[in-house]
Amino acid sequence: MLGWMEDAQRLPLSKLVLTGERHYTRNDDIRQSILALGEPGTFMTQDVNIIQTQIEQRLPWIKQVSVRKQCLMN
Repeated sequence: MLGWMEDAQRLPLSKLVLTGERHYTRNDDIRQSILALGEPGTFMTQDVNIIQTQIEQRLPWIKQVSVRKQCLMN
């Protein structure tokens, strides 16, 4: 019925934006912790709480993690 919501070709996760100060962590450290989850879901199916927990567990020295989805219109 709503198969288009799970179609990675139609709604891929296309961008990762990191903000804030990072003194002891590189952007690639965060990226690698997310990639360790495996194949990402689509914009509609990816649970941001899973990504947040993954970063918190793999990089426990990070003080605060906040993950959100944002739809960017072209």
